Amino acid sequence: MRLTWLLPLFLLTSPVSADVRRPLSPLTSEIVAASDVPLPDCGIAGTPGELEAARSCVDAAVRNNRPFVIQFRMEGIDSVVWQAAIQLPSGRRMLLQHDSFGEGRITRETCQTFSFTDTLLPIGCEH
Repeated sequence: MRLTWLLPLFLLTSPVSADVRRPLSPLTSEIVAASDVPLPDCGIAGTPGELEAARSCVDAAVRNNRPFVIQFRMEGIDSVVWQAAIQLPSGRRMLLQHDSFGEGRITRETCQTFSFTDTLLPIGCEH
């Protein structure tokens, strides 16, 4: 049986607005649900260098008390870990984390501020 007829069906069911350069985040629905308005996106980083580059967006938003979201994706030996730092229009800050190992649960923490490091999980939540 030839499966070539599935390609048009797959293309019709794929999101039109998907950006092939950006990986799909398992945190997207949580980010959308956290705010009544779209949050300015400071990007998705996959390396500490990319995270450092996106920090200028985060620093400007924090300095001007504006909302933002920044995500980090890290591939481990047996899982993919995602982090998202969010500042809502109300000023509330949250850290979301998702680890694909096991059940793939999402954890949420309320933060006073964020820290950014060169560690395995580079976005920290300060209480």
